Amino acid sequence: MTSDVNPPAIVRTYKDSGLQPPVFKIELNEEGICKDNLVQFDFDKEGNLMTKDGNVHISSSEQSNLYYVICRDSFNNTMSQAQIQFV
Repeated sequence: MTSDVNPPAIVRTYKDSGLQPPVFKIELNEEGICKDNLVQFDFDKEGNLMTKDGNVHISSSEQSNLYYVICRDSFNNTMSQAQIQFV
């Protein structure tokens, strides 16, 4: 049986300007599910589920320069909330 005690980690964040309007994306170091929001939130009760394309997750929140993100892997390890700000 495989086990994992480490939560997923964000390895890359960016706004994809090739799309109109530009879309906020993150890339994880492992498989997982992610939620984002424009304010701090509780993963189990709130947040917007991000669309998944492999290890890349695409925001479903409205466009902003500040996002809060939480991701969880298949072993139920949940990362600490990340604050991501674009300038």
